[in-house]
Parts: sequence; structure tokens; C-alpha cells
Amino acid sequence: MHAFLHEVAPDLCARHGIRWMPWPERPHMVQLTYPDGAVRHVVKNRLDLNPAGAAELARVKPYSLYYLHEAGLAVPAFDFFFASEWAERHANPRHEAAAKAYAESLGYPLVLKPATQSWGLGVHLVTDTADLERLLPEVTEIDPMFMLQRRVSGTEYRVVVFDGELELIYAKTAPAVVGDGHRSLRSLIADHFAARAAAGAELAIEDEDPRFAHFLRAQGWDMEAVVPAGERVQVGLPAGFHSGGSLAEAREFPEAARQFCRAAARASGLRLVGLDVFLTGDPAEPFWLIEVNAFPGLDGYASIGDAQRRKAEDLVERLILAMGAAD
Repeated sequence: MHAFLHEVAPDLCARHGIRWMPWPERPHMVQLTYPDGAVRHVVKNRLDLNPAGAAELARVKPYSLYYLHEAGLAVPAFDFFFASEWAERHANPRHEAAAKAYAESLGYPLVLKPATQSWGLGVHLVTDTADLERLLPEVTEIDPMFMLQRRVSGTEYRVVVFDGELELIYAKTAPAVVGDGHRSLRSLIADHFAARAAAGAELAIEDEDPRFAHFLRAQGWDMEAVVPAGERVQVGLPAGFHSGGSLAEAREFPEAARQFCRAAARASGLRLVGLDVFLTGDPAEPFWLIEVNAFPGLDGYASIGDAQRRKAEDLVERLILAMGAAD
């Protein structure tokens, strides 16, 4: 997730007389010394740029979404809970039974996810209470804090905003395969992920992930089903480069959506922020803000093509210079 940043940053720093000094045993931990003596740090893709409080809120999805919703932004209905053992130990009423009651009151399908993870780790489509009961142990093993969120439809975009300017806008799709009339979904999924890995994608999900079978069952498919030639089937829920999905430069992005993203970035309190936004095509509810990311990775966007790689490199350069100018 941080490979691109650490690949291009040393040369960019040298161009401006900035010392880029990785720790030999942990090369993803880097100290930058600027010509005026200012010292900054980069750890993986975390830059000394965003305010610490705002970045910590963004790390915990439901906390940041609470404030974004209070700011008047369209956020799908959600709530957060804790593994029952954790909740009992801390006398917290947000236990798993409360989560089940909330899910039933909100209605299925819902998205279940850990509260503090990225790359689609632990994200599940939940279709009924039995689903929720079966999946909760897996999710709470990853993170004792989890959230339930109403599932929304539309085209998902990642919008990277820096100091109020929309820098990168690209569509994110979930992993999908196209049938050939001969092979099973299991085989198509395996080939899809093998091709992504061969192309150098850093994947956070494997072709044997049980979430595929679960997601497909919810859509009326079976892993052994043969898909008719030319038919496209979405096989998973999390969208994006690291989940085996695809990215594409946004050809059009309405001005109203741009204004929505500027408002979301401002409300987040972050100088640099990645916004995950759904455009629905519904005039009554045109936009949904799913979550914010204080440390948006650029690897996926840079992989789209040469023009995108140049834009991402230019952004990294400006971020490094902005760090040095920060008080």
C-alpha cells in the first residue's frame, strides 16, 4: 500500500535537498530532514501532515462518520458495537445482542466491518440474523469493535483531497469475472486473482476467501456454477485495487459531487484525505459518504497508467514540500 510512495519519494527529496533516511531494519520508517533543519517523518504511507486528532478519528470509522453526519453530510445509517466479552469487561451496553437488535430494526442487507481496518479486511455482506451470528466471531477476532452500515448502491469513487483541492478522482469496482460458458466461478475467481498477482498487485484477499462463496450465494450463485459466455458476475463486496477489483480514472464527476467532497474534506479536519463516495444516480439521494481515510494510498491509482503515475508522483512531491512548511 505504501510501495509507490517509498519508491518515488527518495528522488523527489534529493531534488529539493531533503535528506531521506530510512531506518535500516525497518525501511518503511523514514526521517526527513529539510534544508532549514526541520525534521518530519513518514511511516508506511503516514505522513507528518494531518492533525493528530483528526487522523485518529478517521482511523476509527464510526467516530469520524458520527461527526461527518453531524456536519450535515449524507452518511448511510450505521452504528458501532463491541465483542460481547469486551463489552462485558468494560460494562459497555454496545454488545453483540445490541448489534443484532439494531440490525433487525434497520433491516437487511447490511455491511458488517471492523471499525479500524482497511483494504476491505473483514468486510462482509450480511443478509439476515443467521448471517450476522455466523460472521461476528470472524470480525471480532480481527477487531473487538465493529460496525453495521446500511448497504447502498451506485458507483463508488475514491476522491483524494489535499488542502481543499480535489487531486485524484477514480472509480472503484469490486472484483468481478466474465463467464466463458465452460469454467466454474471457482475457476474464474482463481484465474482472476492469479492474473492480478502476476501483474504485481498487493492483494489483501485470496481467491479462496470464504466471503466469495457467501456473497455469491446471496446473489443466487454457487461457486461451482458455470457462467454463460460474456456474462459479468460481481464476486465480492469490497471494491478497490487491494481487494482484487479494478480502478478507472473518472471521466465525469458532477460539480455538485465535487462540492460534496470539498464539504466532506473540510468537515473531516484533514489536510490530506481519501473519501469513499457513492454516486447513486438518484436525484433524491445523489451522494453517500461511506468513510474517510487520513492516509490514502496511491499505489492503485498509479497503476492505472503512465498519466496517472505522473499525477500521483506530482502529488507526492507537493505533500513532501508541504510537510516541511508545516508549523
